Amino acid sequence: MEINHPQISPADARRSASEGLLVIMAAPATAQALIGKALVSAGAINVAGVYDCEIETHDWSLVQAVMMPSAVTGAFAPSLDRMYFGGRAVRNSAAGANFAAGVAQTVEITDLKGSQRARIRFTVPGGGSITFAVGADPTTPTAHAQFNGQ
Repeated sequence: MEINHPQISPADARRSASEGLLVIMAAPATAQALIGKALVSAGAINVAGVYDCEIETHDWSLVQAVMMPSAVTGAFAPSLDRMYFGGRAVRNSAAGANFAAGVAQTVEITDLKGSQRARIRFTVPGGGSITFAVGADPTTPTAHAQFNGQ
C-alpha cells in the first residue's frame, strides 16, 4: 500500500529548518570525539584549540547564534563567520564578547546574500574550558547554544 505525502519543495524544507542546536563540526586533534555533538551535550570542552560549529544558511537573509555557557574558565569569545561558497574562506565576521557563565549573548550577521554557510568559531586557551550544561529544569535552562535564521 502506497502512502501519499504532501510534496514539500526544497526551498520550503530549508526554510522550516531555521533554528537548531549548535553542533561541533571541527575540533582539535585530541578532541575529535566531540565532533558531531551539540554544544549542550558535549560536557566540559577543555582541550585547547579551535572549535567550529557550522550552520547551513540556505536562502536566509540573517543568522543569529545565541550562546549562554553554564561554566567558563579563561577569557575567549566566539565569532560568527559568513563563509564564501564552499565554506572554506571567511567573507565577513561578527565578533562576540568574552564568554561569561550565565550570561547570554547573541552574535548576528544581517546580510547573508550569496552565502550558504556560516560558522561559529571559538578558541579555548590553554588551561581554559567552557560548558553548556542546560540543567534539569527545561523551563529555566542554565545554558543555550543554538542558532536562528530567516
